[in-house]
Amino acid sequence: MTPYQIAELAGKIEWTTDSALKAARKQNWQEFDQHMEKISEFRASLPIENSRTIGIVHLKDTMEKQGEIKIRIGIEQHSLGLFIHPEGTGTYDGSYAPILIEQHEGTLMLIVWSNINEQEPTHLIDLSEAMESCRTTD
Repeated sequence: MTPYQIAELAGKIEWTTDSALKAARKQNWQEFDQHMEKISEFRASLPIENSRTIGIVHLKDTMEKQGEIKIRIGIEQHSLGLFIHPEGTGTYDGSYAPILIEQHEGTLMLIVWSNINEQEPTHLIDLSEAMESCRTTD
């Protein structure tokens, strides 16, 4: 995709976002949903290297032994899934972020490399029972 095509796509996303906001102000939720779906389609067609988001996250120590820290987090949509990369972390070969959310054989999985010296993931967590559809009313 050329820089011109990326810029053109960004313009479409901006215009559609404005249209979605106008629909929301009128409480026209069907139109709003249509615009949001279109935005998702536009974003999905962006090249992978342009799907990375970096932000600063404020994390408070849950045991209150340390103060709040600020950490940069990278989130990248990749053909393998969604990578989450806290600044200063990595994997054995340095190619990927240490946290991956992927679909594996129809199951949503959380995969973690908690030890940078281990080549294989240290944690494989099946999220299928965390789905809203599994919620009980007991």
